[in-house]
Amino acid sequence: PGSLTRAVRSGKWVLIEDVDVAPFEVLSALIPLLEERKLYIAGRGETVVAHPQFQLFGSATVGGSKVSNRENDPLSGLWTRVSVEQPSGEEPGRILAEIYPQFGDVDVKRRMLKTMRVAQTLVGQGGGHVTRLAGLGDERFDNNNANADDDKYVMMMDVENVHTDDTNELDVAAEDAEKMTSLEDLASSEAASSSRASVGRTFTLRDLLRWAKRAAALRKAELKLMKKGKAPPPQTRQAMYDEAADVLLGALPPGIGRRKALQAVAEIWGLNPEETANTTDLLRKPDVLSSEDSVRVGRTMLPCEENEDTVGSFRNFAKTGHALRMLERVSCAVSVNEPALLVGETGTGKTALVQELARLTGAPLTVVNLSNQSESSDFLGGFRPAGARHLCLPLLKRFLELFGETFPSRSNAEFLGRVSKFAEKRKWIHLLKAFRAGVDRVASVVDKDDEDKMLDSTEDGEELPTNDDVMEEATPAVAAPTTRATRSQTTGKKGKNEKVCTSSVADTSNKRQKTSAAMKKKAGSTNKKEASKKPAFTISDDLVESWQSFDRDLVVAERAIGDVASSSGGGPIFAFVEGALVTALREGHWILLDEINLAPAETLERLNGVLESRKGSVVLSERGDATPVYRHPRFRLFAAMNPATDVGKRDLPPALKHRFAEVYCGETESREDLQLLVRGYLRDVPSGVIAPIVDFYVEAKRAAHTVLLDSADQKPRYSLRTLARALEYVSAASPLYGVQRAMMDGFSMSFLTLLKKEGQEILEKLMHKHLLGGKAIKGIMKPPPAPEDDTHVLIEHFWVEAGELERVDPEGYVVTESVKSHLSNLARAVLLRRHPILLQGPTSAGKTSIIEYLAKRTGHRFMRINNHEHTDLQEYLGTYITDEKGALTFQEGALVQAVRRGYWVVLDELNLAPSDVLEALNRLL
Repeated sequence: PGSLTRAVRSGKWVLIEDVDVAPFEVLSALIPLLEERKLYIAGRGETVVAHPQFQLFGSATVGGSKVSNRENDPLSGLWTRVSVEQPSGEEPGRILAEIYPQFGDVDVKRRMLKTMRVAQTLVGQGGGHVTRLAGLGDERFDNNNANADDDKYVMMMDVENVHTDDTNELDVAAEDAEKMTSLEDLASSEAASSSRASVGRTFTLRDLLRWAKRAAALRKAELKLMKKGKAPPPQTRQAMYDEAADVLLGALPPGIGRRKALQAVAEIWGLNPEETANTTDLLRKPDVLSSEDSVRVGRTMLPCEENEDTVGSFRNFAKTGHALRMLERVSCAVSVNEPALLVGETGTGKTALVQELARLTGAPLTVVNLSNQSESSDFLGGFRPAGARHLCLPLLKRFLELFGETFPSRSNAEFLGRVSKFAEKRKWIHLLKAFRAGVDRVASVVDKDDEDKMLDSTEDGEELPTNDDVMEEATPAVAAPTTRATRSQTTGKKGKNEKVCTSSVADTSNKRQKTSAAMKKKAGSTNKKEASKKPAFTISDDLVESWQSFDRDLVVAERAIGDVASSSGGGPIFAFVEGALVTALREGHWILLDEINLAPAETLERLNGVLESRKGSVVLSERGDATPVYRHPRFRLFAAMNPATDVGKRDLPPALKHRFAEVYCGETESREDLQLLVRGYLRDVPSGVIAPIVDFYVEAKRAAHTVLLDSADQKPRYSLRTLARALEYVSAASPLYGVQRAMMDGFSMSFLTLLKKEGQEILEKLMHKHLLGGKAIKGIMKPPPAPEDDTHVLIEHFWVEAGELERVDPEGYVVTESVKSHLSNLARAVLLRRHPILLQGPTSAGKTSIIEYLAKRTGHRFMRINNHEHTDLQEYLGTYITDEKGALTFQEGALVQAVRRGYWVVLDELNLAPSDVLEALNRLL
């Protein structure tokens, strides 16, 4: 039964969020439940009468961009409607002071509410007209209905008792009441409207509380400096400004609009607007300091954990001022357990930023790419054909953890060793028997009827003894915790070992009921008197519940594998395979949802429960669960997306976007940062080439906006990713080809070959000017000496690594001068064997044939995959098919096979493939 059916039967309260946008068939199924308190299950012909304590709630969001079905809602007359308005008047201030008493001071509270309204006016969606509707209060109630003169008095009180160094700050604060009014009107002026930036959503009370939460968690020292009845000191005002800049304005792209908003917030907190804005965006460079158990990134401290997959890894992450400021913003969100949304253009390093933070902290990170065909099952999980391995291995980890928490590992080393051997040798039936033995042992401990027997048989620290009578090689009996358990598991004769194994799994249904009953008896017996003779140790109720959950999953695996073992046809096993998000929730991993705004809204809505708070959860209704999966304390969720202004990109649903701490990741424009980036890649190259490379990159970006066009008559977009790939080539090729030759080849590969002929001539002049210093190009274009071993093939002055196949020179392929030029560009691009290559050109220009020719020349296997508008992702990745025995098996797609075996793959007519296919290739590219 599903979640709703279970709730109706057991009498739980159910909240259906955004019920107004639910499909019509879902709403129709709720009609009898609302009218008669009965739930009809049409597929089974069953009627479920609601439990007396069952209660159904629904929620509907008004306003925003959500499309509601309220006009055609069949439930419109069945609900008892309650309108929930935003807090108004003095309520926002009272809520703030009640939750965070450290901000109950009149002056600080007034500044915070004023900051929220000014931010909404300048950069919030809807401007200052919706500040009251957004629950940001009213200026008239900031000081308990004080008038304007009282406002000035509050801002200036205790001036005589403050140190003279703070006098100027208080003078600025005294003028805030007059300045703030003009700031709220700024958005309506022509100057502001022409340069107005927007965060794409409305600021609400949630943002105010998030700001307060950040400040209370990260700025305890600065907040302690405040004294009741006195103006906040400069350190406190600076700290509150810093957190406001991240929480409220961190989503803004660089530009005039962001700068004006920063200056306005700085004025509210009595800081120098120009100087403070410069420090926030340009001058500040946070430190990154690592220790054995923690890492400090700027103003936040994160715990570290040892992870073999990340500790030893190396990445070319240049610690520029811009990158460190972005890293600090994301770290602040991680430290207070907030989900982080990274927004930025392609190639600005959003994914690299999260990967670097995961590397610093040692956190396991999973990256999931989403597309417009993504479903909730992609990250939550779903029922899939699964073999015994998929059923047993997830249980193995849980069993070892529970067993280690329940029994002494040293006394049971032999038993645990046998369990590991069964898993290594894939003896799944024996492994399940071992699991069952452990569960029975727990049942014997908690079963009051077996306490005397348990005390007699556990003299050595609750060791699980082995039964020598059944310890044969073919049928190792892993554990016999009690005599009763041994008898129930070893039915059959010794000479027929395989039958013993099969029947031991198939004949455990009666014993499962006894096991579950024994553990339930323990869980419900806490109010009874203790027995006069206590066992050697007791098992906590939490552990008993964990063993009960394990027992339920074990029963499913026993039935599935037992049915397959006993059936002649060997039918398929369908099991619920948990997705990456659920795995991360349980085990405390980090997960990054890349291109999150491409996924359908109904898919993303499943994330709301996880993002609600640090105690958020998700209910796997697909599996019929009614018990939520709660967040692990170390779990963190990140998301990345391109701005919604891009073609084909949409914004996130407002309800989901409000739950993220948004960080805009732009490109660095500082020459100092660019030089640091180049120096990070070219550690073994003379430092004299760093400044010329930066000069060329700046000039190339300027030319791309003005005169350059690519082969598709579009302006090329050069980003830090383009520069990084060129630098990777220079670093790898300079020892063999020389620095100047490597620079020409690397920057030609990344910047020049995509342009039309006229653009190539312009860029060649810039390369000749900056990279070669005016030297002739022909003098450096000579092939280097051949490698010592016969593992490379010379292709137009480039030594290309050969494959495993025989190298042949295809007959009938004519190599003209233009073909030689194309071969030179291809040979240069495949030199690193890291980055994909895109060939653009008209039909029949020879794009595919030239790659096939190069593959044969170098001895690589060539594979061609044709694309069209109906290309399915399964053609690339694979799908389940029936084999000759009728069983479902997974057959890998062409692309997966090529990746595994090292083929050269041509994705022909790639521009015709659907966008979900293209987005699925992101991680590979």
